[in-house]
Amino acid sequence: MTRLIAAAALGVACASVLISGCSSDDATVTEQTFEPRPGTQSYASAQEIVDDLTAGGFPCETPFEIDATSTMAANAGRCNVGGVETVMSVYTSTGDRDEAVDLGPSLFGAAGIEYGYLVGANWTVNCGSPDACVQLKAPMGGKIVAADGS
Repeated sequence: MTRLIAAAALGVACASVLISGCSSDDATVTEQTFEPRPGTQSYASAQEIVDDLTAGGFPCETPFEIDATSTMAANAGRCNVGGVETVMSVYTSTGDRDEAVDLGPSLFGAAGIEYGYLVGANWTVNCGSPDACVQLKAPMGGKIVAADGS
Protein backbone atom coordinates (compact mmCIF):
# COMPACT_ATOMS: atom_id res chain seq x y z
CA MET A 1 0.00 0.00 0.00
CA THR A 2 2.88 2.37 0.81
CA ARG A 3 4.38 1.71 -2.60
CA LEU A 4 1.05 2.48 -4.30
CA ILE A 5 0.75 5.83 -2.47
CA ALA A 6 4.39 6.71 -3.26
CA ALA A 7 3.90 5.85 -6.95
CA ALA A 8 0.73 7.95 -7.09
CA ALA A 9 2.50 10.91 -5.46
CA LEU A 10 5.39 10.59 -7.90
CA GLY A 11 2.93 10.47 -10.82
CA VAL A 12 1.19 13.66 -9.65
CA ALA A 13 4.56 15.42 -9.23
CA CYS A 14 5.68 14.41 -12.74
CA ALA A 15 2.37 15.47 -14.25
CA SER A 16 2.59 18.92 -12.65
CA VAL A 17 6.13 19.39 -13.98
CA LEU A 18 5.01 18.41 -17.47
CA ILE A 19 1.98 20.68 -17.38
CA SER A 20 3.95 23.66 -16.13
CA GLY A 21 6.59 23.00 -18.79
CA CYS A 22 3.93 23.22 -21.49
CA SER A 23 2.36 26.45 -20.32
CA SER A 24 2.63 29.39 -22.66
CA ASP A 25 4.66 32.29 -21.34
CA ASP A 26 4.55 35.16 -23.83
CA ALA A 27 7.94 36.39 -22.64
CA THR A 28 9.68 33.18 -23.71
CA VAL A 29 7.75 32.41 -26.90
CA THR A 30 9.33 34.01 -29.94
CA GLU A 31 7.14 34.13 -33.01
CA GLN A 32 8.76 35.31 -36.18
CA THR A 33 6.48 37.28 -38.42
CA PHE A 34 7.17 38.71 -41.83
CA GLU A 35 6.58 42.42 -42.26
CA PRO A 36 5.63 43.21 -45.87
CA ARG A 37 8.31 45.25 -47.59
CA PRO A 38 7.64 48.74 -48.98
CA GLY A 39 9.46 48.21 -52.28
CA THR A 40 12.11 50.79 -51.39
CA GLN A 41 14.35 48.16 -49.83
CA SER A 42 17.64 47.30 -51.53
CA TYR A 43 19.15 43.86 -51.90
CA ALA A 44 22.75 42.74 -52.21
CA SER A 45 21.86 39.51 -54.02
CA ALA A 46 19.06 37.68 -55.78
CA GLN A 47 19.13 35.15 -52.93
CA GLU A 48 18.02 37.91 -50.54
CA ILE A 49 14.99 38.52 -52.76
CA VAL A 50 14.21 34.78 -52.66
CA ASP A 51 14.53 34.85 -48.87
CA ASP A 52 11.96 37.66 -48.61
CA LEU A 53 9.62 35.98 -51.10
CA THR A 54 9.83 32.77 -49.08
CA ALA A 55 9.22 34.59 -45.79
CA GLY A 56 6.27 36.34 -47.42
CA GLY A 57 4.67 33.03 -48.42
CA PHE A 58 6.05 32.56 -51.94
CA PRO A 59 8.85 29.97 -51.76
CA CYS A 60 10.79 28.59 -54.70
CA GLU A 61 9.22 25.34 -55.88
CA THR A 62 12.34 24.40 -57.82
CA PRO A 63 15.94 24.86 -56.72
CA PHE A 64 17.10 28.47 -56.90
CA GLU A 65 19.88 28.78 -59.48
CA ILE A 66 22.18 31.73 -60.09
CA ASP A 67 21.83 33.05 -63.64
CA ALA A 68 25.31 33.89 -64.89
CA THR A 69 24.02 34.91 -68.34
CA SER A 70 22.51 38.23 -67.24
CA THR A 71 24.42 41.13 -68.75
CA MET A 72 22.64 44.01 -66.98
CA ALA A 73 22.13 42.64 -63.48
CA ALA A 74 24.95 42.49 -60.99
CA ASN A 75 23.36 39.32 -59.59
CA ALA A 76 20.42 37.29 -60.87
CA GLY A 77 18.83 33.93 -60.29
CA ARG A 78 15.75 31.94 -61.12
CA CYS A 79 13.33 29.40 -59.74
CA ASN A 80 9.64 28.55 -60.12
CA VAL A 81 7.28 30.50 -57.88
CA GLY A 82 3.58 29.73 -58.13
CA GLY A 83 4.27 27.35 -61.03
CA VAL A 84 5.94 30.08 -63.10
CA GLU A 85 9.62 30.54 -63.84
CA THR A 86 10.54 33.69 -61.94
CA VAL A 87 13.76 35.68 -62.35
CA MET A 88 15.09 37.80 -59.49
CA SER A 89 17.71 40.44 -60.36
CA VAL A 90 19.78 42.99 -58.44
CA TYR A 91 21.35 45.99 -60.21
CA THR A 92 24.22 48.31 -59.36
CA SER A 93 22.31 51.36 -60.63
CA THR A 94 18.76 52.46 -61.30
CA GLY A 95 19.85 53.11 -64.91
CA ASP A 96 20.75 49.43 -65.35
CA ARG A 97 17.49 48.40 -63.67
CA ASP A 98 15.41 50.72 -65.86
CA GLU A 99 17.19 49.60 -69.03
CA ALA A 100 16.40 45.97 -68.21
CA VAL A 101 12.74 46.77 -67.50
CA ASP A 102 12.46 48.87 -70.67
CA LEU A 103 13.38 45.79 -72.72
CA GLY A 104 10.07 44.12 -71.73
CA PRO A 105 7.88 45.93 -74.24
CA SER A 106 10.35 45.51 -77.10
CA LEU A 107 11.11 41.84 -76.41
CA PHE A 108 7.89 40.43 -75.01
CA GLY A 109 5.26 43.00 -75.94
CA ALA A 110 6.31 43.17 -79.60
CA ALA A 111 6.01 39.37 -79.78
CA GLY A 112 2.56 39.44 -78.16
CA ILE A 113 3.83 37.67 -75.03
CA GLU A 114 2.36 38.54 -71.65
CA TYR A 115 4.98 39.78 -69.19
CA GLY A 116 5.29 41.47 -65.83
CA TYR A 117 8.00 42.93 -63.64
CA LEU A 118 7.90 43.88 -60.01
CA VAL A 119 10.35 46.78 -59.71
CA GLY A 120 12.00 47.99 -56.51
CA ALA A 121 14.87 50.24 -55.49
CA ASN A 122 17.73 48.22 -57.02
CA TRP A 123 15.92 45.03 -57.96
CA THR A 124 13.35 43.41 -60.20
CA VAL A 125 11.32 40.24 -60.12
CA ASN A 126 10.29 39.04 -63.57
CA CYS A 127 6.95 37.54 -62.52
CA GLY A 128 5.84 36.39 -65.96
CA SER A 129 2.41 38.04 -65.85
CA PRO A 130 0.58 41.01 -64.33
CA ASP A 131 -1.51 38.67 -62.15
CA ALA A 132 1.58 36.98 -60.72
CA CYS A 133 3.12 40.40 -60.04
CA VAL A 134 0.02 41.49 -58.12
CA GLN A 135 0.41 38.48 -55.82
CA LEU A 136 4.15 39.02 -55.26
CA LYS A 137 3.68 42.73 -54.65
CA ALA A 138 1.81 42.03 -51.40
CA PRO A 139 4.93 40.88 -49.51
CA MET A 140 7.57 42.68 -51.60
CA GLY A 141 6.16 46.10 -52.40
CA GLY A 142 7.47 47.77 -55.51
CA LYS A 143 5.85 48.93 -58.72
CA ILE A 144 4.30 46.65 -61.32
CA VAL A 145 5.39 47.16 -64.92
CA ALA A 146 3.40 44.78 -67.08
CA ALA A 147 1.50 44.15 -70.28
CA ASP A 148 -0.89 41.41 -71.25
CA GLY A 149 0.74 40.89 -74.63
CA SER A 150 -2.04 42.55 -76.61
